[in-house]
Amino acid sequence: MTGAEWYATIYAFVESPVTKGVLWAGSDDGLLHVSKNGGTSWENVSPPGYGKFTRTSHIDASPHDAGTVYVAANRYQQDDFAPYLWKTADYGKTWTKIVTGIPVTAFTRVVREDPVRRGLLYAGTEIGVWVSMNDGATWQPMQLNLPRVSVRDLKVHGNDLIAATHGRAFWVIDDLSPLRELTDVVMKKPVHLFQPATAMLWDGRGWQRNGAAGENPPPGVLVDYWLRETPAAGAAVTVQFADARGTIIRTFSTTVLVDSSPARDTVAGRKMMTDSLSYYAADSIPRLKAGTNRFFWDLRYPDAREMPNTVIDEGTLSGPKVPPGTYTARLIVGADTMSRQFAVVADPRATATTADLVAQFDAAQRVRSRINEIVDRVERLEDLQAQLDARVTQTKDQVYAKQVADAAKVARAKLEVVRDQLYEIGCHVDQCTLDMPVRLYNWFITLNSQVLTGAYAPTQQHGEIYNDLSAKLAVQLGALDRIEQDDIRKFNEMLQGLGIPSVFVKPKPPIG
Repeated sequence: MTGAEWYATIYAFVESPVTKGVLWAGSDDGLLHVSKNGGTSWENVSPPGYGKFTRTSHIDASPHDAGTVYVAANRYQQDDFAPYLWKTADYGKTWTKIVTGIPVTAFTRVVREDPVRRGLLYAGTEIGVWVSMNDGATWQPMQLNLPRVSVRDLKVHGNDLIAATHGRAFWVIDDLSPLRELTDVVMKKPVHLFQPATAMLWDGRGWQRNGAAGENPPPGVLVDYWLRETPAAGAAVTVQFADARGTIIRTFSTTVLVDSSPARDTVAGRKMMTDSLSYYAADSIPRLKAGTNRFFWDLRYPDAREMPNTVIDEGTLSGPKVPPGTYTARLIVGADTMSRQFAVVADPRATATTADLVAQFDAAQRVRSRINEIVDRVERLEDLQAQLDARVTQTKDQVYAKQVADAAKVARAKLEVVRDQLYEIGCHVDQCTLDMPVRLYNWFITLNSQVLTGAYAPTQQHGEIYNDLSAKLAVQLGALDRIEQDDIRKFNEMLQGLGIPSVFVKPKPPIG
């Protein structure tokens, strides 16, 4: 006796988004009406066999055509749990029932047409979500990880599909781009790269599930691709990303380790398409299964190099995120190479300009180069120390053992002084920088963290700190160069006079 049980109530009402004044009204007593003049007059266009007291749960006026409408109805209050979905393309003069593929007990609550791809439909039922890629001719489940739950409404928002459930929260499928592009023609191809949607720069906090909190979409770009068959054993699948100049930013590859599987039919292919939509992981390994595969890139350049024998107390080695612009995703499978351009845009909530974000990126790249330079030079330095130690060990039983050991000791000690300034030699436990001197490596990774924080141009202080640390680094690298040019050269001359192999000095690597 709440009043909800009274019939002859308009239960669904919508205006055409294509033509103003085209109105559709559906009641809970089995009637549908249309008005083409803003409600001045109405025409009863109830589908034949619609049924007495059928509740019109939802009307979706097509965003592509004023005369096309989709209707979701139900009769579960009359112990009829069948799905009822209807379509008209002529303002209700004729109707087609479109329920093939939906279980006979999955009564329908809502139907929506995709605003981008005509005839791509989504239906919310009492037991989940279904999708049709052929204008309702057939349906297949789009359940993924969604609980078996009553879906009361669906909404396409940009590239995402949002589901409102009864008592089990809101759910979102991130990026419908591949569904909009998937056709029978695509599925006949051995390989296909779908168009990535525009990616947004945001910090990404909360995108992975944590306790009772909901997930956010991943902070990067989703790249979907189709493989008609699993590639043969030994074949490689590579996903690359390049900037507007064509310079490669990141490359991700994987190799097939199992035998290929047989080709899949169209229905199975579509099922694998919908099964893949919820898969992504940071810096993904390209997937190799037959059907559609999803790859996620977090829009970051490679991380700075990590010093293998010291603890990072503060700061980060993370690489910078790309600034706004146009980028290219490239898929390489055997002899097939496909490319698609996509845009990266700023977070609309950010106040930074594109110039600010480019300045932030450039500053982070400079800091990252300095970190890499320190690691490279430390590896070079420690290799020299190891070679000096090896020469001492090799000559310990010779008459000239003391001569070699004394010369090596002097050179090694000078190298150790430089090494101690480049990184925290004794920092092997957490918070070690609280009671030990902080060296250039940790200073630079701390600066890296500061520069990467937020969506802002670097401050004047960031520039001053960078210049100060770079000057200090130059002093130490200059000292290392002099040790190599003087002490190591003299040590090698001595070894050559004794007929002993020289210490090999590695060429300097490029900075970056």
